[in-house]
Amino acid sequence: MSYEDDVQRAIRDWMRDEEPLAAEHMLDAVAARLPSVQQRRTRWWWLQPFAVPAAATAVVIVALIGVGTLLGEGSGFGPAPGPTSRATPAESARVLPDGELEPGTYTLSEGFPVRFAFDVPAGYAGCSPAPTEQGLCAEGDNRGISFVIVENLVAHPCDPSLGQVDPPIGPTVDDLVAGLGRLAGFTVTPGTPGELDGRPVERLTLVAPTAPTTCGFAGAQTWVVTSSRTNGVASGERNELWILEVQGTRLLIALAYQPGTPPEAVSQMRDIVESVRFDR
Repeated sequence: MSYEDDVQRAIRDWMRDEEPLAAEHMLDAVAARLPSVQQRRTRWWWLQPFAVPAAATAVVIVALIGVGTLLGEGSGFGPAPGPTSRATPAESARVLPDGELEPGTYTLSEGFPVRFAFDVPAGYAGCSPAPTEQGLCAEGDNRGISFVIVENLVAHPCDPSLGQVDPPIGPTVDDLVAGLGRLAGFTVTPGTPGELDGRPVERLTLVAPTAPTTCGFAGAQTWVVTSSRTNGVASGERNELWILEVQGTRLLIALAYQPGTPPEAVSQMRDIVESVRFDR
């Protein structure tokens, strides 16, 4: 039997029944199982130095594997480390409160079914009239941003007594876009479809009727948030809308401002919307 056969047998025996050993004893444990072989000098003596190191290499490999198992992750041996857990955008943000805000990154409260973070500059306050309607109001100005889960639309913007659309609008993005286009007295301008944080989004601009020529009072109504909460708009108010689906939930983002609002203020609100980062 060759020296290499002895090495292989010793390795198999050691792997089958050896108790766990400290790394410094592994090589000795395997080497102890090897028979002592008397080196005989032959006319091929110049080949002998190469045969023994080859067998010894196998023993060293086994010892190194054992060392990697003992050392674990970060040792350079053994299984590769698994993925590390990272906080999602919403987990890394502060929960949006009502009232004046410090500049920073915020997320909505747990009552909102879609999780995301967004960046808020100075000059805004938290405004949340319902768990499924939360957002920002600009301080000292009649403009803001709403994140809304829409249940339905009003039957007529100028007549609250008519209640809601019956049957209710469907659950898709297209259903809401089509329903908004049928609101009496509103001017609806479709925008170019785009993306928000990698998700497809439908964009449109909704301009409220001007009182008293259409509604006969100072404002109108649009979408229904809950049975006790319906969105109202001022005369001539403009709403830039982003409508998209996030993990099976339809989300409406409404950027509202008045005629004559400075373009830079509108641009700042668009930047807030475009900073949205959804949890994956």
